[in-house]
Order: sequence, then C-alpha cells, then structure tokens
Amino acid sequence: MNGVFHSQLRKFLLVFFDDILVYNRTWEEHITRLDTNLGILSKESLYAKESKCDLGMTELLYLGHIIGLEGVRMEPDKVKAIVEWPTPVNLTQLREFWGLCDFYRSFVNGYSRHAAPLTDLTKKGAFVWTPEAHECFEMFK
Repeated sequence: MNGVFHSQLRKFLLVFFDDILVYNRTWEEHITRLDTNLGILSKESLYAKESKCDLGMTELLYLGHIIGLEGVRMEPDKVKAIVEWPTPVNLTQLREFWGLCDFYRSFVNGYSRHAAPLTDLTKKGAFVWTPEAHECFEMFK
C-alpha cells in the first residue's frame, strides 16, 4: 500500500490485523467516512466480506473493550473476573491476575506507581505475600 493510502486511512479507522473499525460522532459523518474508506480499500483492490460486516452499530465489543457512544470502557465480564479473583498464593497465580489487570492499565491513572508492591513480587525469588501486597491487590480489584 502506498503512503497516501495509509495516511488517509489512519484519520478515519482503527485497524487491527483483519479488523477495521470506522467510528464517528454523528451518523452523517459516519456515512461520509465509511464511503471514503471503502472507496480507498476498493481502489487498492482490498475488499470487506459482507457477511463479516456490522454497520451502523452504536456499541460493540472489541478486543476486551466496549466501544460506544460514551467512549471506551472495560468489558464487564473481565471486570467481574478481576473483582472475584482469589488472593494469589504463588507467583503463577499473581502473574495470571496481573496480566488481566495490566490489560486495562490505561484506565488507571498512575498505574505503575500504584502497582509497585505487586510488580516487586514478580521478581525472581521475591514472592512473599505481605499486608502491603494484599492492600495493593484489593485496591486493583
């Protein structure tokens, strides 16, 4: 693809592997941008498979996030999994919990600073569950 194609698309789309999201604030803007983007794809001999297209949605689940009129938010099932997570008793369990929390790090201001007590426990030979670690764990839940 040429540079013009790429620069035009990035203004209007979120592209991830084989997924393309066209998003806008108004229906009129959406139709205009969708037409523009589909025209660019066609010009480059790239096509969307109609059976895999969902058009005009006001909300969708995408890569563990819900994207809608109010913006981007966390998927409720993943939030529930975090809230219900049992206290880790070993490094493997902590890493599993931490991986799920890390997925949503952009929703937590000062994530790295707040996460330090649990991050420190992931270092080799450092897993000792302390009251400070438990307080941090509960805060992230």
